[in-house]
Amino acid sequence: MNNIARGILTAFLCVVLVGFGVCGIAGTVSGLSGLSGMFSPGPENFSSVALVFGLIGLGIASVCGFAIVRLWRKRPSAGE
Repeated sequence: MNNIARGILTAFLCVVLVGFGVCGIAGTVSGLSGLSGMFSPGPENFSSVALVFGLIGLGIASVCGFAIVRLWRKRPSAGE
């Protein structure tokens, strides 16, 4: 992989990592804060859905983080 493609891929993964990380944390915190009123009567509570989507977002962010670490640890060959 040449250095230009490596740089573009790293930048893209960093943006995805930050985006999904922030959304995942927000969804998880929102879901956890709403779980206390989950069984209360009244309007429907969607905190469990926010919790699931938040955890999915954190999972995607962690995969992107591992990919970035793998890109940084793998040294390009001398010919590139």
